[in-house]
Amino acid sequence: TQPEWAAVMFRHVLSLRSTDRPALEALIAWHREREEWDVLRDLLVRRIDVLAPEEDRVGAWLEVARISEKKLGQPEQALLAYTEVLALEPENTAAVEGFSSLESSFTEPTQHVRKMKAELQRAEPGRAAEIRLALAKLLEEDLFIRKYLKKRLSQAGISRIVIQRAVSKVTVNISTARPGLVIGRRGQQVDQLRDELQHITKKEVFLNIDEVKKP
Repeated sequence: TQPEWAAVMFRHVLSLRSTDRPALEALIAWHREREEWDVLRDLLVRRIDVLAPEEDRVGAWLEVARISEKKLGQPEQALLAYTEVLALEPENTAAVEGFSSLESSFTEPTQHVRKMKAELQRAEPGRAAEIRLALAKLLEEDLFIRKYLKKRLSQAGISRIVIQRAVSKVTVNISTARPGLVIGRRGQQVDQLRDELQHITKKEVFLNIDEVKKP
C-alpha cells in the first residue's frame, strides 16, 4: 500500500542520513499509529539526538521512559530514561516518582546507598536533587556493569551479579557455574576483568567469584 511504501522510503532516507528530521518524524507517527512500541522507542531516542536546544528533551525522555516501562515491560530502560530527565531537570516530579518506584529493584542496599537515601529523606530541595542525581548515576553505572559482565562472560553460566558500593570502592560478586572461565589460569582472567571494571568505574574494584551448581 501507499503508506507502507512511504515508510520504506523514509527508512531508506534514514539509512543514508540518520539524522534526517522529516523522515524520523514520519516514521515515529507511522509506528505510533500501529503501536509498534519497540521500534517507536528506538526512533524517539534517535530523535532526541537531533532536537534543537530549545526543544523539549525532558518530555521526549519521559515518553521513552513510559513506553519502556508500561508498553515494553523493560524497567531497566525506563530507569535509564528517567536518569536522563533528572540530569536535565533534577526536580522533575514525573521522573522523581518514576525513578523512586523502580530503583529499589536494582540497587543493592549497601551502607553507602542507605546513607544517601537517608540523607535524601531530610534534605532541602536543592540538596535532594543532587542526591537523587547521584543515585541515578550510580544506578546507570550498575546497569552498565551488569550488561558488560553478562556479555563479557557469556560462556561462564552467570546466574547473579551483586554490586556493592562504598565511597571510593566497588565490590562485584559474581555467581557462576564455570568459575574457571572467570578466574583464568593463575588468576590472569580475573585480574584483567578487575582492571577493565576499574577503568569503567574510576574506582578501586574488588571481585568475588562464587560457584553455583545450577545457574
